[in-house]
Amino acid sequence: MEPVMIYGKPDCPYCEMAVKFCEERDFAFTYVDIFATGMTVADLQKKVGQPVRTVPQIFVGKKHVGGYTDFYKAVTENLL
Repeated sequence: MEPVMIYGKPDCPYCEMAVKFCEERDFAFTYVDIFATGMTVADLQKKVGQPVRTVPQIFVGKKHVGGYTDFYKAVTENLL
């Protein structure tokens, strides 16, 4: 699988689940704390290419997958 990029924030249970899921599957991933990096919602929306209201926002390679539930489904159903 291509490297995974997770955009999240502190104290977000779905962000934590996404990180744990990647660790359990030994996926190469990078976690970006949007608060620590100073990323705004507008920055994240520009990156995603559509309005977003929640985190995490997850990419596999250059493809935007969505949130944790979308990512989990895509991986477990071999859609990636």
